[in-house]
Amino acid sequence: TDRESTELFEFIHENTPADSHIKFYRPRILALFTGRDSSIYNLSKLSETDIRQEFRLTGATHLLLYKGEEDWAFKPQNAELVATLGNDLNIIFENTHFRLYKITYHDGQID
Repeated sequence: TDRESTELFEFIHENTPADSHIKFYRPRILALFTGRDSSIYNLSKLSETDIRQEFRLTGATHLLLYKGEEDWAFKPQNAELVATLGNDLNIIFENTHFRLYKITYHDGQID
């Protein structure tokens, strides 16, 4: 892994609760290197209600987005996801490759 990934994995391992659930497009590698539960987010669900329901059903506590230009990064869809969740996301880590958000649901729909 590169320096940015190692930095991210160390941050997650040291600064998130062991029972955290992180939404990321590549969840297996994240779970392997951090020991945290992880699952993919569904980019085909475009409504705010659907996105929030998916996050609630999986118990998502964090959202991790890759900031690079690779095709798998889905940068336009990530921007839409961040806009949809809006005030419920707080950046807790960022480097040149990644941005990690803590999800704090303010709408009362999700615990």
